[in-house]
Amino acid sequence: MKYTMVLRMNAITAQRVGAFVWNDTCQSVFMFRRLNLVLWPTGFRLGEIVRHASGEVMYLTFESLTWCINGVRHTEPTVSQLAALVPAQDYAMLAPPRSKPDQWGKAAAALRDLELRRNANFAATPRGELPLFHDALGRPFTHAFLAGMLRDALTHCFGPKVATLWKRS
Repeated sequence: MKYTMVLRMNAITAQRVGAFVWNDTCQSVFMFRRLNLVLWPTGFRLGEIVRHASGEVMYLTFESLTWCINGVRHTEPTVSQLAALVPAQDYAMLAPPRSKPDQWGKAAAALRDLELRRNANFAATPRGELPLFHDALGRPFTHAFLAGMLRDALTHCFGPKVATLWKRS
């Protein structure tokens, strides 16, 4: 889906679309529009938004949302703080929930492994300077390097015919 498609859907005004008249007075339309604007840049999956069959909370909640307002983190911002947000200074941070993609904690375990390796090899490097995924010298990988690793792994596991189906972007 292209971002222009998201904008076009969000621009529908006062027309009946499916079961709803498309305006922000309808809770479902209001939420759908904001969901589009949050999901597009963050890459969250639908499984992180919707109810899970088990009944367990695996979706984003307001506990997932933290605001950085005037350099201070807030988990319960006031109406006046939200009304006074300054573009390019204040921002929101949305932490992923324990969701469908990580029901069994595999991603959390991988992140733990990254922290342990950082503590062993790069403890003196400030967190803001060390890429989460880095080479042995603490430098970020290049696109070409990781694309080559992916190609090699695909070739090894599935053969060159399957590996050629994947194209670098």
